[in-house]
Amino acid sequence: MTGSLVTAEPGGLYRQLRRLEDEGLVVSSWSEGTHGPQQRRYQVTPEGVEMLGMWREHLRRRAGALLSIVETIDGVLDPPPSHRDGREGDPDFMSTAEPEHP
Repeated sequence: MTGSLVTAEPGGLYRQLRRLEDEGLVVSSWSEGTHGPQQRRYQVTPEGVEMLGMWREHLRRRAGALLSIVETIDGVLDPPPSHRDGREGDPDFMSTAEPEHP
């Protein structure tokens, strides 16, 4: 889900799943399989779906804030030509002078 940007320790992940189950946000059951050991399956409850919706909105706001920061950094690293004060050939120079008002 994260493209390897975030890794989860399996023990920590299962502790969190148990906590979510204790809070009524997921339910679990053992699956019967013909190959290998039984597997625990988790399903999100209606309360969990509601919580996921709130979490999604929180993450969208956080993503917007992070994008704003990235755009600000982009403006410093690659400012438009009008902010370079005539030194377009110098990529490390950015004018801090106030613009002239007619």
